[in-house]
Amino acid sequence: MIVIMISIREFQEKDLESIKNIHFFMWLQLQWQKDFHKEDAIVAVDEDDSVIGVAALSYGGTWYYIESNVTHIPEYYMQFDCHVQENHPDFKLVKHLLIDALKKHFATYKEKYPDKKIVMRCWCEDSSLEEMEQLLKEQFTAHGITPVLSFDLTGEIPNYTIPESISIGIHSFEDDGMKQYMEANELGFDNVRDSEHELWFRLKFSLQKTATKLYPPLPFGESVMDEVLQRIYLPFLTIDIRILHVKPSRLHLGT
Repeated sequence: MIVIMISIREFQEKDLESIKNIHFFMWLQLQWQKDFHKEDAIVAVDEDDSVIGVAALSYGGTWYYIESNVTHIPEYYMQFDCHVQENHPDFKLVKHLLIDALKKHFATYKEKYPDKKIVMRCWCEDSSLEEMEQLLKEQFTAHGITPVLSFDLTGEIPNYTIPESISIGIHSFEDDGMKQYMEANELGFDNVRDSEHELWFRLKFSLQKTATKLYPPLPFGESVMDEVLQRIYLPFLTIDIRILHVKPSRLHLGT
């Protein structure tokens, strides 16, 4: 019987090359997505200090309001991501150790903000039954279901007459374009804007210098999502619309 020693430690920059082989997108995020912070990332290593798993918390949009005296936000969340080396013989154990360590780390934020309702949450594809089962065993709770609608752009696109008071076009993020987008985003989402850092990150890795973005290919057969941001201009309001082409719904789990 072979016993593999597994330990959890803080993330270090030297771990990046190993993380790249485990989960390419997290490798990108830990380097360039500013919602991720080194102190909120951990890795699982074997007896040779080789990285076999990685987990991290990142600031969600509501987290940037946590120091403010706002009353319209019911809970403040950090996004939770956890990835383990594919086909590792102790896959579930490694994931459990990472989740457990990150929950203990997140508890320090609960101590820092005792008067706030804060949660760590993650998203699961509706087909990821084993992943959801393990998270529920880890005392996560099913918090919500997000239906993701898709439109087949290879088919015929209906033609609609657009009122003269409305114009639709690709939005530019040059000059004050980001400021305009974030203001519209806040109005459209109950006065809670998305993370500007996340948007900049996704735009940075787009194929064009427009609002069109394409996620880099992810390993292990994960879905690739593309999104076109467009804006509708009204005399009194600017509305953002998203055209998505992704896999169906995801389950939102929180603890």
